Amino acid sequence: MASVLGFLPAIYLLQVIFFTSLLVAEKTNPPVSLNSYAPLGERHSEEYCAMYDICGARSDGKPLNCPYGSPSVKPDELFSAKIQSLCPTLSGNVCCSEAQFETLRSQVQQAIPFLVGCPACLRNFLNLFCELSCSPNQSLFINVTSTSQVYWG
Repeated sequence: MASVLGFLPAIYLLQVIFFTSLLVAEKTNPPVSLNSYAPLGERHSEEYCAMYDICGARSDGKPLNCPYGSPSVKPDELFSAKIQSLCPTLSGNVCCSEAQFETLRSQVQQAIPFLVGCPACLRNFLNLFCELSCSPNQSLFINVTSTSQVYWG
C-alpha cells in the first residue's frame, strides 16, 4: 500500500500536465491562432473528433492540439499497429495524428515505471489516456469551449 501511495502524486502530476496540454491554451502574442483551425462543423456523435493533430505549443513548450469537429480518421496499417501496441482497446478510425500519438507515448512512458507493479492500474491508466487522445468517439466526451493564440515553435 505504501508503494502505491508513493507514485500517486506522480500520476496526478502527469494527469494535470496532460489535461492542461490538451485543453488549455496559454495566451501569448505570436502569429498563429488556433482560430485558423476552427472546427469544420462541431458535432457530438460517434466517429467524430473534438481535436486532431498538433497546431501549436504553450509558452513552456507543451504541445497543443487543434480543434477539429470532423469525422475520425482511418490510420494506415503501420500507424494502426503502433496504436494497438499501446492502446489495444482502440481499433479502426482514430482522432489522433502520428505526432499526437508519439506525444502520448512519450508522456505515458514516464508513468509506466510507477505502475508496473499494479497491472490493473497500468491498464486503466493507459486506457484513460488512449481514449482521451485517440478515441474515435472523442466528441462525445470532450468539448472545445474556447481557443487562443499560441506559440508555434
